[in-house]
Amino acid sequence: NEPTRMDPASATELREFLSNSNTRMERQEEQMMATGRAVQALVAQVSELTTQLQQLKVETASTQQPSMPDPPAPVDQTARTAEPRLPPPAFYSGEPQLCRSFLAKCSLYILLQPSSFPTEDSKVAFVITLLSGQAASWGTTVWEQKLPCCASFQSFSEELKKVFDHAASGREAARLLAELRQGNRTVTDYSIEFRTLAAECGWNSEVQWDMFLYGLSDFIKDEIYSLELPIGVDSLIDLAIRVDTRLQRRGQRTPQGLPATPQGHFSSVPGETVLSLPDPEPMQMGRSRLSQQEKQRRRERGLCLYCGAAGHIAAQCPNEHMDLSNVPCEYLDLKGVFSKSRAASLPPHRPYDCAIDLLPGTTPTKGKLYSLSTPEREAMEKYISDSLAAKIIHPSSSPAGAGFFFVKKKDGSLRPCIDYRGLNGITVKNTYPLPLMSSAFERLQGASFFTKLDLRNAYHLVRIREGDEWKTAFNTPRGHFEYLVLPFGLSNAPAVFQALVNDVLRDMVDQFIYVYLDDILIFSHSLQEHVQHVRRVLQRLLENGLYVKAEKCVFHAQSVPFLGYIVSAEGVRMDSDKVQAVVNWPTPDSRKALQRFLGFANFYRRFIRNFSQLAAPLTALTSTKTPFRWSSAADATFAKLKGCFVSAPILVAPDPSRQFVVEVDASEVGVGAVLSQRSSADGKMHPCVYFSHRLSPTERNYDIGNRELLAVRLALEEWCHWSEGLGVPFIIWTDHKNLEYIQSAKRLNSRQARWALFFGRFDFSISYRPGSKNIKPDALSRIFDNSECPSFPESIVPQKVFVSAVTWEIESKFRMASQGVTPPPGCPPGHLFVPECLRSEVIRWGHCSKVACHPGVNRTTFLVKQQFWWPSMAHDIRLFVLVCSVCAVSKSSNRPPLDSFSRCQFLRDP
Repeated sequence: NEPTRMDPASATELREFLSNSNTRMERQEEQMMATGRAVQALVAQVSELTTQLQQLKVETASTQQPSMPDPPAPVDQTARTAEPRLPPPAFYSGEPQLCRSFLAKCSLYILLQPSSFPTEDSKVAFVITLLSGQAASWGTTVWEQKLPCCASFQSFSEELKKVFDHAASGREAARLLAELRQGNRTVTDYSIEFRTLAAECGWNSEVQWDMFLYGLSDFIKDEIYSLELPIGVDSLIDLAIRVDTRLQRRGQRTPQGLPATPQGHFSSVPGETVLSLPDPEPMQMGRSRLSQQEKQRRRERGLCLYCGAAGHIAAQCPNEHMDLSNVPCEYLDLKGVFSKSRAASLPPHRPYDCAIDLLPGTTPTKGKLYSLSTPEREAMEKYISDSLAAKIIHPSSSPAGAGFFFVKKKDGSLRPCIDYRGLNGITVKNTYPLPLMSSAFERLQGASFFTKLDLRNAYHLVRIREGDEWKTAFNTPRGHFEYLVLPFGLSNAPAVFQALVNDVLRDMVDQFIYVYLDDILIFSHSLQEHVQHVRRVLQRLLENGLYVKAEKCVFHAQSVPFLGYIVSAEGVRMDSDKVQAVVNWPTPDSRKALQRFLGFANFYRRFIRNFSQLAAPLTALTSTKTPFRWSSAADATFAKLKGCFVSAPILVAPDPSRQFVVEVDASEVGVGAVLSQRSSADGKMHPCVYFSHRLSPTERNYDIGNRELLAVRLALEEWCHWSEGLGVPFIIWTDHKNLEYIQSAKRLNSRQARWALFFGRFDFSISYRPGSKNIKPDALSRIFDNSECPSFPESIVPQKVFVSAVTWEIESKFRMASQGVTPPPGCPPGHLFVPECLRSEVIRWGHCSKVACHPGVNRTTFLVKQQFWWPSMAHDIRLFVLVCSVCAVSKSSNRPPLDSFSRCQFLRDP
């Protein structure tokens, strides 16, 4: 007969059962031994108390004196002996998290030793003797000054809590409980913190059950879900602790933050995730940087590069040291928002996950595998290892694969880049708008304090939509990987992140903050208000899993660099570093280099008056129709333009509550405008922004009135977000007097009628200002290069059809005949008075000449009135035209035809 073979699974279960039984027996033995020791201690204490009691009885009997008066009541030595002997509480130096436990220990000690503290003063004095550090300084002060809080132990305890107890309570504890996660800790440690916060927030057991399960690590949750879930939160905690203990004993609990196997070598056998962890190593102190050999050794063994321990990476090190020297003390209780480890962890899925929708019928292409140098390979190894440990990437089998390479930063370090151009070309674009740079600073009027925040790992705080991760795959010499978070280089990344930040800070945007991607500017009128604003923003960011770089933030400043500008209470000016870059720019030696310079300088064109005129010779060199030749004139223009950056003015922030002044002017080649406001400090006009526009060939044909009106229309179009819907009408200054009547004119041409409908949206008044005072807009209107414009008016008629210029011969005759004639009073200035002897000839010239061609009464009067005048001119011209024989024969009457009655009546009249 063959021997019976045992099932391997049954053997394993039997070994586990025996192991658990041995463990339970060991625990029971320890408990029994502890109970025995406690019983022996109680027996000894009872024996000692009995002996002392007998001695007290003997002493009392021997000291009784009947003849003596009754002595004071003796202290009950029996009661004193019955009081347990306890060590006094530990010293307290003012730590907020230890305040409640210290007071609880003091209260229990006083309660168990009542004979030692017969009065309230003794209780308060006892607590003060246990204070140290800043707590001792405070306690000594209140005791020496005999403040009311020293009257009783209860009052002193409440005052001590007011000063030092800042522990989470109520809503704050609820918020911390909602954010609590197990992380790298054991379930036991996690449950202790969970129970502490749960006791403060007061949530019911059902909510606590859900929150505790949600905060467990995925590995523990997977094991719990495979079992029957308990009902109560206490039962759930006990189950989670047992599961965690069992997994730790079997060595199958994968450390959080580490891949299953080191150095990216993944097991081919499913479920084979056992990893032997080396012993923890002490953190290296006194060394600023690890050597390359030490770094490599720790990476190979899966150790933290900061503390040298296993089970986590440097970004998630529990011994994380945060440099908060730049952070004001008002925000140190929110230090979690500056955490590097939290920012490096994998964020949860949210409604703002980045979707990568492809155009119909397209698939991502496979990119090029780039060759890397030795330094680049080392940087790639570090980037891949850290990213795998942080779980922001994982190995991929995607058919897509973008190229992976490095570019150098300003400090010489290497930045990883992924060539997503192929993927971006077939991606459906997200059209969420980014903020306009032109309107970035219009809310800063009156602000005096500024804080700039820079978000940490901004894009990596957004997940890729589940199911789209394969599209982000990239190829490296080490392998094929894909992102779980939003990488740099995707076309939709800015729009997705801007939507996230705008929604998180929606009620604060344009009120006291301005957000542009990962840069946040907070502005306030007073310091007290500013502290509240900054605190609200930091609190909101922390609640939504967004983190800040403390080392790059600027707090409570009156002048702060932001998006290439310097923002202050005075206004907005150019960044001195950017100005210095322009001043030190080398002379361009190619068309491409010149385009780079003009593109960089064009960013600040709003600060430079006559920028287009100054840059026109350089702009002409960028044309591909002519060869690039750097001349002395171009070099002089280049130097002059760089000099203008040094002397650029400060532009004040527009204030919609005060009146605007728009100065406009037009020339033959362009129009210009300046938006200004009068300062309440010095009463002077200060520019807010400049505007200039080159006229098109069609617009150059407008008469001067229409060109001036065009300048008004273009300026209002440019600044409609400031000038439309204001409570105070704004003023437009122009050097063309006729524009004053444009709003009340009854007859307009078709172009002016169209523009009048546009002007109806605004509340303004036009005021005439002589050209000698309208200098700024006049200069802007002439900044454009007029080399293409002729110096004389152009005609649409060919020159070959002209014979000669037309002159008025009657004017020369008149001047000869009227010498010595004095004009009577009432003659308009600039007109010639016609004597009676020449009036018929002047009228004949104005009506019968080839220039006139026999017009009617009104037309003849208009033509003669251009140069001539006499008192009865209108009457004389009317009589002459009515008796003109040519007009009578050639022209039909414009009167209505006579009926039969009128004709008969006409014949009867003499």
